[in-house]
Amino acid sequence: MARSLLILGATGVAVLMITGCSNSRPNEEPNVNQPSARSEPSATSAKAAWDDLNERIESTQSMVPGEWEASDSGASACGTSGAQWGITRLGPGASADDRTRIIDRIEAAWKDNGWEPTRSTIGGDAPGLQLRYPAGGVFNDGFFVEIGITEYGSSIQAQTPCAQGDADSLNDEQYAYEHQDTTRLPSAAPSTDPSS
Repeated sequence: MARSLLILGATGVAVLMITGCSNSRPNEEPNVNQPSARSEPSATSAKAAWDDLNERIESTQSMVPGEWEASDSGASACGTSGAQWGITRLGPGASADDRTRIIDRIEAAWKDNGWEPTRSTIGGDAPGLQLRYPAGGVFNDGFFVEIGITEYGSSIQAQTPCAQGDADSLNDEQYAYEHQDTTRLPSAAPSTDPSS
């Protein structure tokens, strides 16, 4: 069952990533010159940026009934002395009627965050709905957030704004891993147990 969910989730993410790329608007610049259109983290540290965005993502996940798994990245260096994380969450699918209702609810919540998402459709073999903020690209600080929902799965992709922090120290501390409630996807690393 877990293996089937993992394969289904990975397939759903691949479909969402492919269709997400085709729905992006490469010739359209994100609205990065209007900082009032963004809700900034309450503090300038990378940990605060993670805590803030992770809380908002987990709130979004709770609007799509079912189990979610995390496949978040480790912290990466950005700017002159900053760090940021990529967030990837894989969740359940939803019927066409449920997708519309769920996306309506998420869109309202994101607008309460100060985000102005763009809604689009996902075509192909797994049609669905997508919300993205900004509509294409990322803001100057690296921030973006998007969710796609099809019949087969949901995927949330986001990136924290670049903020003060040391990526190596944050990874050694496993800060993001220790400060989220989502089930982690199993590691793809080979087992070192000689009995397996």
